[in-house]
Amino acid sequence: MPTGRRFRTLHRSIRSVSIAALALVGTLPVDAQELERGVVLDVDRRVAYAMAQAGGIEALDLASGRLLWSTTAGARPLALAGPWLLAQIENREGRLRLAVLDVTARGRPVRELLVPLPEGAAAPIDEPAGVEFRLTAASDGSTVELHWSYLRRALRGTAPDADEPEAEPRASRFSGALRADLATGHLEPLAERSLIFGSRPLPASVAAEADAGAYRQRPLWAGEWVVATQEVERNGQRHPVLRRFSATGASLPEVVLPQGDTLQLASIDNRHVLISHESGDPRPARAHAWTVFALASGERVGELSAPVAAARFAVMDGRVLFVTGPWSRKVGDEWVEEPLQLHAVAVTSGQQAWAHRLRDTTYHGPWVP
Repeated sequence: MPTGRRFRTLHRSIRSVSIAALALVGTLPVDAQELERGVVLDVDRRVAYAMAQAGGIEALDLASGRLLWSTTAGARPLALAGPWLLAQIENREGRLRLAVLDVTARGRPVRELLVPLPEGAAAPIDEPAGVEFRLTAASDGSTVELHWSYLRRALRGTAPDADEPEAEPRASRFSGALRADLATGHLEPLAERSLIFGSRPLPASVAAEADAGAYRQRPLWAGEWVVATQEVERNGQRHPVLRRFSATGASLPEVVLPQGDTLQLASIDNRHVLISHESGDPRPARAHAWTVFALASGERVGELSAPVAAARFAVMDGRVLFVTGPWSRKVGDEWVEEPLQLHAVAVTSGQQAWAHRLRDTTYHGPWVP
């Protein structure tokens, strides 16, 4: 069991970092952000709306982690538009049901929206074996644009013989897009678009240097900035530095980094960037050392320890917010299970201000071929 759990934890971490890296391409709205699946940050009110471990949605004060209110009118927070929080409703009938909640009235439900799905598709919150349902949301004024995809893989205990006819398709795929007006409840179908951002061309001067092998990895967009790490020689020794460029390719002052640091990803609002390295600490919870820099100034904002090399993160009110787990660690001769948690770490001290357990909707059961 520990080996399987560690593998699933590693798989989850890799998947989270891969998804988070998309934040380096394009700019997301800064008034409401989905930090991770089931965690939406409210910048104006300094509140996190999170999936409660036992079900429902909880509103947490970002400074203290204190529970402000909770509701069972929705299960997964999706996006915030003004005073309204759009949330997915727990539903076992295979339909996609959405709730509009008034966050100024302790999550009071305002209306319910029903999104038609094709026959054979479903919208589970807790994903069963062989099923992946993805739902992304972005707010614009009082409207929210939603894109969803459903994938179901046929599960079978053994591989079929070469001459055996297929009893059912190996996989069923469905997808769709719509715009929801939270003020009126109106739903408008949209043309689908790729949820993966395309490669944005680098400024010509930066691209030329990258093609010549000047950087440790291909420079990355972070909002309106371009970032990269580079080895430079000073006093006969080589040192890694963080390079920053404007959208036109103008070079900004470089920042000297410790040896072994790796550029990871930008914060979800593209205002900060994460650099990390293996700490050498034998404690799994402190296996990686994070350093957070402000992209505009290059200022080192803070340092902290984490069990993973990178995760989607935000910096708000002197806190670094990120989600870890579930994962396990060995204490003595026993394995200790760590749940899915939202962390708030003080950027000045690196000490954890608070942590809150979340509902884990990922399938962790046995893997069927």
